[in-house]
Amino acid sequence: MISERLHFVWTGPEPMPAWAEANLERFRELNPEFEVAVHGEDALLPKYEPVYQQLTCASSRSDLLRYSVLQRDGGWYFDLDFYPMRPLADVARAYELSGDTMFISRQAGQKNPKLVYANAPLAAEAGWPGWELVDEIILSKKPPYGRTAFGPELVGQAVRKRPRLFTISDAPSFFPAAEAQVRRVWAALTAAGDGRYARRLCAGTGGQLPFAMHLWANGSPELPVPPRKVLAEFDGNPDGPFAGQRACLAALPIQWNDTTQPFKAIAQGLAAAGFSVVVADLVDAPQELVTSDLLALWNGRKSTYGQLAATARRLGLPVPCIEHGFFDRRAHVQIDHEGILHWASWRRELRNSAPAEGAERLARVWPRPLEPFRKRRDGHVLVIGQLRGDSQLAESEITIPADLERLV
Repeated sequence: MISERLHFVWTGPEPMPAWAEANLERFRELNPEFEVAVHGEDALLPKYEPVYQQLTCASSRSDLLRYSVLQRDGGWYFDLDFYPMRPLADVARAYELSGDTMFISRQAGQKNPKLVYANAPLAAEAGWPGWELVDEIILSKKPPYGRTAFGPELVGQAVRKRPRLFTISDAPSFFPAAEAQVRRVWAALTAAGDGRYARRLCAGTGGQLPFAMHLWANGSPELPVPPRKVLAEFDGNPDGPFAGQRACLAALPIQWNDTTQPFKAIAQGLAAAGFSVVVADLVDAPQELVTSDLLALWNGRKSTYGQLAATARRLGLPVPCIEHGFFDRRAHVQIDHEGILHWASWRRELRNSAPAEGAERLARVWPRPLEPFRKRRDGHVLVIGQLRGDSQLAESEITIPADLERLV
């Protein structure tokens, strides 16, 4: 097993920022059996001194310090801007770490092939056989040194040369949230306190809670949370059946401000049912999903709407979709938790006989008088109403209604 030693490096200004102190304390709480140490520049191994003195980037200096402490003492290393979620013993068991390899993680969303692997987290023993390779790469580099030269670039070089020396985690276990959203996610998790919304981060881990979440602080004295861009908010009815839950209603500003559209009524209905409702601009809605229990949006089949619906479903959220009704479309709207029209939950009802009051209900919306068939007949009636490019034709090889009419 990897030694129960947990190392951090801090060479920045004192006192340590509040976010770093909070993460450090949370690591201690989750790993009470671990020896925890925060190292400064005195941890540097003498063999790295000539390179270290030529470095001006704090992150590059931190890279050499972390290799120094692990090479000397063994154990685990994390940057202080990781927000831990599970004990390190869970990581060791999940990956069957024995100390024969160095444990590393892939980075999320990294398209540069040189930066595929992060150099935090790291876990290795002092006797790990790959230290000679690390030294060889460090000492072979020539100035000027790039910011990532001794971090992800070095780890990537080592993996390519000796892949069997490494045990590699997939990115979502330590980088579960995108860099652009992670601050807001972190703020929501720490504010909730009960871990309720942490489960929203499990989409990329097969349902398992991530081990930690990188906050991309880069030594900042504070972690400002980007302002929320919402169109409106509604408090939920405390006596409603869904009191205490949150709903996100995604809409473009033009939709929300259009009084002929149903969005305001939907928001009010959700609030009456107990949901606290956030009406989010479609562009900003993804950042609200991690702290939502439901997403309502228009159509959910195409472009940005479809991508947002797919993201919400991966997070386990129900997604009621809004769509025009069949007749007098601008005056009627349907909302369904499975989709729109022939993807909707009511599609199964088409196997049943028509309801007794069906003709009466149809007459209310049909613009002309209903005429009975001149003679009784068996079989089906085909109603063609789709336009070119209509979502209803998305799964059909006949994409233009006129083709279907000619065939009939």
